[in-house]
Amino acid sequence: MFDYDKEAASCVYHTGCDANVERVLVPDGVFIGSMFSTETIYQLRVSLQQAELERTGGIAPHISPFVTPSDLGSLLNGARFCMITLDSEEITITYPDLYFLLRDIQGMAENGCLSAAPNLLRRDVLTGAAAIYQDLYANPDSSLPLSFNILYFIAWKQSAVQGKPKPRGSQDASIADLGKMFGEPPKEGS
Repeated sequence: MFDYDKEAASCVYHTGCDANVERVLVPDGVFIGSMFSTETIYQLRVSLQQAELERTGGIAPHISPFVTPSDLGSLLNGARFCMITLDSEEITITYPDLYFLLRDIQGMAENGCLSAAPNLLRRDVLTGAAAIYQDLYANPDSSLPLSFNILYFIAWKQSAVQGKPKPRGSQDASIADLGKMFGEPPKEGS
């Protein structure tokens, strides 16, 4: 059995592996990672859903599901991690057309991991989605923006050597005094 003091996962972390990571980390080991959150590729999802709804009367999931920041924190907490910190960043990439964009998404393996999802999109749905995407989101030069919202996280395996929070009411400074601590002049009226 291997024990690690750190584990990293960059945009390959999917829900369900957190308990296994926690199991192999040594006490006070760190888990650092990133993953896509719910606002990722919203332009594509909206265009596909609208085109499929208009042409078939319903929608099917063609893109892997994403996690919300609060769900990620809950998952890590449920896997017994502590001192969890989350941050996010949005990155927008432009593509010349929908078909180039879809090839890129497929290459990232984010094109639907659900086994019950239909494998193929109908040609008329793709053509409709391309027109909807162009109409709703195209840049002035006709390129298509695609936004990726990335959640970054760091979490620690519990350990007896970690610092513990002080009891409520034991503070010796007030948040109102933070400005004084950093040399800022007092605000008028306070």
